[in-house]
Amino acid sequence: RYADEEKSIQVRYAKQGYEIKIDGLSTTAYGRLDKTSLRADFGGRRISAEVIVAGEKRYLFLDGLCWQLSAIDPLYVPGDGRGSDGGLTAPMPGRIIAILASKGAKVEKGAPLLILEAMKMENTLTAPCSGTVADFRCEVGDQVKDGMELIDFVAD
Repeated sequence: RYADEEKSIQVRYAKQGYEIKIDGLSTTAYGRLDKTSLRADFGGRRISAEVIVAGEKRYLFLDGLCWQLSAIDPLYVPGDGRGSDGGLTAPMPGRIIAILASKGAKVEKGAPLLILEAMKMENTLTAPCSGTVADFRCEVGDQVKDGMELIDFVAD
């Protein structure tokens, strides 16, 4: 899942790497993931990216952009990759550089709430739905750990 769009990806082992099929289009791929560093070739296009895994979420840093993806395993469904109800957590370790909403503020889905700097990139945490920012559990300058509860959020 990327934002509200879900894609089904089929992956099959091939002689050298994998055959990947998305939306009826196939390509061959091979590569290597070492901790967070991904080096891969997709049908002749070589990429170098960083990948951070945080629960169901995958943060892909590629070409100066950050893509937040959610892995959905149809055989394992404890959550749906949309985040927890009642609070917002740090998707990765980093430092809080800005708080953009006020305690008690009523916000719409997608409203920016705070900015977390991680891996030299700024990541904006947004409201998962319409609701109220009950409280912040962090301040500007705080170092936070992956999965740390940052905002108490009450959905409408």
